[in-house]
Amino acid sequence: MLLPFLRSSQHYTLEKAYEICIKRDLLREQVFILGRMGNSKQALAVIINKLGDVEEAVEFVTMQHDDELWEELIKQCLHKPKMV
Repeated sequence: MLLPFLRSSQHYTLEKAYEICIKRDLLREQVFILGRMGNSKQALAVIINKLGDVEEAVEFVTMQHDDELWEELIKQCLHKPKMV
């Protein structure tokens, strides 16, 4: 329920929202905020290591338009054979 608010509102500080999401273990919200903060690699790590969702990881990387992030996705997935 928090994710739609985060996507539609600009009336919060990213840092404070991220702290709250960490405390409440809101993983998809963390990914969204990290992406907005420019921490794409860290957001990708949350998707892979905590959510374990390769499809979401591919979708995230596609939306970022960053070739280095594709390399990071491949690198992280190589350490997790079940992701490949």
